[in-house]
Amino acid sequence: MEGGITDNIGQSQPPVVIDGRNVAGSAKQESNGWAWDRVTTIANYHLKNGSETVIAVIPCWEKELKKSLLELGVEVVPFQINSDSEIDDKIILGLAANNNGYIITNDTSMPKDLDRGLIDREWFTTSNIRFQFVEDKYIPNFPSSWNFECGHKSSSLMETEVRI
Repeated sequence: MEGGITDNIGQSQPPVVIDGRNVAGSAKQESNGWAWDRVTTIANYHLKNGSETVIAVIPCWEKELKKSLLELGVEVVPFQINSDSEIDDKIILGLAANNNGYIITNDTSMPKDLDRGLIDREWFTTSNIRFQFVEDKYIPNFPSSWNFECGHKSSSLMETEVRI
């Protein structure tokens, strides 16, 4: 099957860069709070399903999260919000582009950085793994460019429980 999932069987998945602030903030709609454990759940899912490189961009004050991620073998890139409130988006875009990887985010404002010429809009569209949590299960929505064994577009098969 040319260009399909079977072409990549046995290959590791490409690097993934997790937008920690977006992932944790996705819980605010359901619980009015940040769920930093969702970052760990997503990292664990991708490590268990063949990603050799998982990078999490998280706020520098999330020290327990950093510790948990490092124990899993995740590369952690802490950031501090200063006058540039979108610094994490720029870091995430740069890491994913430089590592030929994918971005895990539902951030709808991230394309603003694309308008500044940092990254090509088409690249972002084909490199963005959107997600949802349903009953505490991570369900990735892989882009059409994802042709790796665990990540078919039928994302309902890809579920991981949130561990609290």
